[in-house]
Amino acid sequence: MQHKRIIGAALAAAGVASGTMAVTAPQAQARIASGHYVFTSFYDNGMQIHRYPVYVRRNRIYLTRERAWRDITPTKRGGSYTVEDLTRFNFWRKGDGYTGVGYNQWLRHLPDQKFVTFKATLTRPGTPIPDTPLYSG
Repeated sequence: MQHKRIIGAALAAAGVASGTMAVTAPQAQARIASGHYVFTSFYDNGMQIHRYPVYVRRNRIYLTRERAWRDITPTKRGGSYTVEDLTRFNFWRKGDGYTGVGYNQWLRHLPDQKFVTFKATLTRPGTPIPDTPLYSG
């Protein structure tokens, strides 16, 4: 009888320990590092749409063109933010900056419309604009 109690207590302790480990192990998240960047957006053919300075501070981005702060949602590879509920940007780490895509969310209900509407980069000031297709990796 005492042998069964010891085994039961050991199994209960192991279950609690493994359950605690599963609950406390957070998913790895990256975030866009704080600092000064240059935001550049491109059409699929490589033609530049916008290029202007932005500032990132603690999961917020200041868009100098719009003169507004936006919240950045951290993701596993970088972060995303939405402008005026119309355009969503998803960025992931690439080199010393970030590369990503933009979605015009109001277009998603139209038939035969590509969901990804443009590509974008966040680069450190002084970094040259890439002249190769953005989706090289």
